[in-house]
Amino acid sequence: MDPFQIKSLPAESQLREWAKHIHGPNQYVQTSRGKVDNDCLNILRRFHTMRSIQDDVQQEVGWFSSPCNRPETVVEHPTATQIAVLQEFLYCGRYDEIREPYGMSANELAMVCADRWISSDHICWLMKTLNQDQDETFFVYLNGISKDPATLQRFTKCSSKPSKLCFAINVCKNQTGQTFIGSDFQPFPTIKSVYY
Repeated sequence: MDPFQIKSLPAESQLREWAKHIHGPNQYVQTSRGKVDNDCLNILRRFHTMRSIQDDVQQEVGWFSSPCNRPETVVEHPTATQIAVLQEFLYCGRYDEIREPYGMSANELAMVCADRWISSDHICWLMKTLNQDQDETFFVYLNGISKDPATLQRFTKCSSKPSKLCFAINVCKNQTGQTFIGSDFQPFPTIKSVYY
């Protein structure tokens, strides 16, 4: 049987049944469509794999284009162009490639949208963004000062001093119950990790 000339793909259960009878390189199964040997069987299995991948991609394309329930409390919804930009951002680069201006990978950014722990990179980006958007309050992530020692130089270089300070710190508790401040030197193999 020529697997590239068949009009309908045999079911996976049929392929498994044929495989039970083919034990060596010169063995085959005679079917109404012709002889099926190991090479033919492997090609037919790959066809099933490709069909499965195609179905998954089609489902993803359908999911992206399908209408969704929009929360009534959201005043402004993203435009089709903004959604396309997000799709390109998520799917057109490596998952671990650092994306500017966030200083994080798409994988790290996705953590914000899922039920997973946020990382120091998220907090550093948030503090930086809040400091860029206003001057009244200065936001400092204490765990991140070692990564950005220039953070506190703002007080000596700016003409207007902030009237408020807001600190974020990651306080952890290890398995023995000891509380500590997370750092690069003491990472978080913890039971609980909380941002304050």
